[in-house]
Amino acid sequence: MLISAFGCQVNTDENTNAASESNEIQNLIIISQAQFNTAEMKLGELVKRDFHESVNATGMIKPSPGKQAVVSATVEGYIKSVSKLPGDWVKQGDVLASLENIEYLNLQQEYLTAMEKLKVVESNYKRIKSLSEENISSKKELQQINSEYQGAKIEYEGLKKKLELIGINAENLNADNIKPVISIDAPISGFISSANLTLGQFAGKSDVLFEIIDSRSLILELKVFEKDISKLKPGQEVQFKIPENNSKIFKAKISFINKAINLQERTVQVWATPVSTLPEGILSGMFVDAEIINKSRAGYGVPENAVISNENESFLIILKENADNRYVFLQKPIQPGVNQNAWVEIIHADSALVHATVLIEGAFDIAVLE
Repeated sequence: MLISAFGCQVNTDENTNAASESNEIQNLIIISQAQFNTAEMKLGELVKRDFHESVNATGMIKPSPGKQAVVSATVEGYIKSVSKLPGDWVKQGDVLASLENIEYLNLQQEYLTAMEKLKVVESNYKRIKSLSEENISSKKELQQINSEYQGAKIEYEGLKKKLELIGINAENLNADNIKPVISIDAPISGFISSANLTLGQFAGKSDVLFEIIDSRSLILELKVFEKDISKLKPGQEVQFKIPENNSKIFKAKISFINKAINLQERTVQVWATPVSTLPEGILSGMFVDAEIINKSRAGYGVPENAVISNENESFLIILKENADNRYVFLQKPIQPGVNQNAWVEIIHADSALVHATVLIEGAFDIAVLE
């Protein structure tokens, strides 16, 4: 689209003010209503808003410490059943799967045998202790039965703890309810992010069977260059975007700044906690682009599409007149400040500029002829 600038002759005898007006006239841009509509131009004005100095950082969304868990078998066994699948929400204590192994029977039998043995030894211990207090039994005999009693207690308590570790309630165990099957329970509440098991599979102690993530408690793990770390402190605001959705800005606050520097990258790890629960579509492992707010100030700005930059100069296109189905614009030099979230700060905006009507869409379609 070709848009012409308006020019005119000026008498050389006119004063300086007239010369200045002539220069302004030569910077005028005149377009028709049809051209304005075809280029889908839009008018607006400077908007008062907060601008800030910030530290840029990149990072990743991760679960909060203690809100992610890997689940393995505490003892070896064969997968008998699978109760939960990836994507399922589980509560702490829910059954995820079950394992089967004859060794579970043996452990329960050993426990019940140790329990009966302890009852017998404890009874003998109490009897001999009573006789010793009446000087009927020797101290040597008391020492011997005490040793047997302590050994029986140790064996019983050890087997009881082993049963508790594999999820068997020893207090309710008896000869009628022993079984070769144990359950694998969820250690935390959250979503099943992965399940690595099939029916009949042998599960070793080091095999990771499930991974659980509580997505209600996500944090940002950011990398900040060491030159910027002195500008940061806990509690500072963080604004971040997900590359998959650049239009949405989320907020967080710094919760932790590492005291050690990554010597290879010369960066420092910074954690930030979102100020509100993130939407379901934002998942652990996603990358983020973040700005850590350092200093804020109020100022006037325009959408970045309104600013024309030419080498070392920047301009706004100001509406001077709108009449007779035409628009008359003036090119106005400005001093831009920070570019923040697609808005450009205008430094030293005077009253005339603050109240001016500005071309905020279509500025780059205008070719100003000198």
